[in-house]
Amino acid sequence: MAPNIVMKLAAIHIAPYSQQVGGHRGQSVNFFHYMKWLPVVTVLVLMQGCGGGSGLPRGSNVLVFDSALWQSEESVVDFDEDLISSRQKMLDDLVRHVLPGKCGDEIPLLLGAPVDIRRAGKSYDFIYYMGPQRDSFFPVDSEWLLIWLGEDGCFERYEIYTD
Repeated sequence: MAPNIVMKLAAIHIAPYSQQVGGHRGQSVNFFHYMKWLPVVTVLVLMQGCGGGSGLPRGSNVLVFDSALWQSEESVVDFDEDLISSRQKMLDDLVRHVLPGKCGDEIPLLLGAPVDIRRAGKSYDFIYYMGPQRDSFFPVDSEWLLIWLGEDGCFERYEIYTD
């Protein structure tokens, strides 16, 4: 009901300017003919801007996870022209396919020693440096991978944190 009221109000304010917008083959088309596509176009644009709905920063699905590469020093200092590190390029595969099902002792074997470890109800269990902050106009901060273990001691969730 509310969208109809909005459209009627819009028609009152836009009507003088929208009588004939232009058409195909000599036909005139009402302005509101094109308005029906606005929600569809909006959703498509938002999906494109969000990386297709993956929820991860751009460049996260470029490489398949490689434990040796992740643990190498080059993985955080070897950037491409977009300032994306090798670790950041492996992130999607790591959090979707590698970490699920892994338990506390297995994760440091795969990823190397974490920068920090928290236990006993602290905010996270493991933290790993990823590289410079992505998706920012001024990438002056760092990007970190925070990993939480569940009650069973196995991977529960992750978060990408920038400081």
